[in-house]
Amino acid sequence: MVRVEIARIAAARRTVLELERLLGRPNRYEELRAQFLHEGQFGSDGQEWKVGKELAEQLRHRLGLGLREPVSSMRDLVGDLVIELVEAELSDGQVAGFSLADASHGPAIIINVRGANANPWVRRFTIAHELCHVLHDELIHEDVPSVQPYEDHTPAAADRRANGFAAQLLAPDGGVREIMTLLPGDASNERRVRAIMERFGINLMAARLRLMHVWQVPRGEIDGLTGVDTRPGRESYRTWYAAELSPYAADFPCPSVPRERRGLLAQLVAEALIADLLDRRQALEVLRASPDEPIGDICELI
Repeated sequence: MVRVEIARIAAARRTVLELERLLGRPNRYEELRAQFLHEGQFGSDGQEWKVGKELAEQLRHRLGLGLREPVSSMRDLVGDLVIELVEAELSDGQVAGFSLADASHGPAIIINVRGANANPWVRRFTIAHELCHVLHDELIHEDVPSVQPYEDHTPAAADRRANGFAAQLLAPDGGVREIMTLLPGDASNERRVRAIMERFGINLMAARLRLMHVWQVPRGEIDGLTGVDTRPGRESYRTWYAAELSPYAADFPCPSVPRERRGLLAQLVAEALIADLLDRRQALEVLRASPDEPIGDICELI
């Protein structure tokens, strides 16, 4: 079932490219490839995370993020890199997401809004992981896209590198050390993990690994950290939720439009309507919307 859903989502991305050509937009895939080459090097076995870390450090430098500060919004960062961020409803709640990066679909990161991605800290890590694939792993997109489960205990080399990339991009070493030095010397590991999560907007798994790799806390102590509260309620959770919230997550003017055809695709349809490049019937067809939808209301999206 998931493969069918992936095919449907990929078809929508081809439609995005068609609309961009219709509107005379630049080719986002060519723009991205001009800046980031797919070198396909993962490093030695077991050390792929180090290569990912180096790639993340290079990206942070390119974007002027500095050595310590958090990424304020992965949603905005991906947009600045002209990568489409797609929210989709996949039937398998264990699938975190996947990515597309080729001339036929353009660069796109697809996140499953079902399952753990409802948590903004999990969502940020999912997006950062897939960003590494889009920027540096084109070969894995040649055939059927590789879906990413929330927990993968036997990840491939490309995924090990992407995990290292995501950890360093979201919670850089210097920033983690800074937070740790601000805490009392006798702070518990639970408090340390919570501080990392709240400061950098990363999930429990990633924060535990950051504490181990950067602050040299023994793995035996890290493995036992299961009592950290990750539920909504704290101000930091609400802040990160707002930073990553899609503007089309609620109150989309045409509810029958599939989730994966909102966002950029809907914006392009609105532009084409205003420019008289599409009529109402064509717009409904492109959006897969019901005939009675107030299709003109989507023009308010731009």
